[in-house]
Amino acid sequence: AFCTGGGRVMLPGWQVAFGGAPCVLFLVPGAVIDTPAKYAAAVVGSAALGFGVEAVRVVRTELSLRAPTWLPPAPAGARG
Repeated sequence: AFCTGGGRVMLPGWQVAFGGAPCVLFLVPGAVIDTPAKYAAAVVGSAALGFGVEAVRVVRTELSLRAPTWLPPAPAGARG
């Protein structure tokens, strides 16, 4: 078996999934990583989430740097 049990969030240190170790939950309670394919999907999904968050950060930074050129100037005395 790849792992045993219904899934845990906190594990006591580094472990391998083979040999009856407890299964791991991925992000939500119903997403139990109990097969090698689900483990691979979780690794790829984690990397994709990281790249996605970084892409959003880059786009937001670029938009904020360009904002003064396409927004009208704030009125005098406006807070911002």
